Amino acid sequence: MKRHRETTIKKWSGLVSIQAKSGLNVSEFCRKQKIHENNFYSWRSKLKKNGKEITENGFKELNLSADCSGIQICISENVHIIIENHFNEAALLKVVKLLSGL
Repeated sequence: MKRHRETTIKKWSGLVSIQAKSGLNVSEFCRKQKIHENNFYSWRSKLKKNGKEITENGFKELNLSADCSGIQICISENVHIIIENHFNEAALLKVVKLLSGL
């Protein structure tokens, strides 16, 4: 049951992200995706409350403390992305898009 929920959350998180990047308003996006607008708004709200809000460019702003040297994203046991302070957002976006296609 937990796996089904994780799959559903991943699906809706992806749809919310795609809509934000698409340039389409919610009505147009939902019509093209053949999903109910109310479901979209409900899931977008749930994801936002759970800290999974996606910004228009696909990033969520992180407030790092002054003594923080960066962040590390662990995708799997063997795959880690280390991002130091003052990173190049365009380069990171390219990496994320490339990894999303795998």
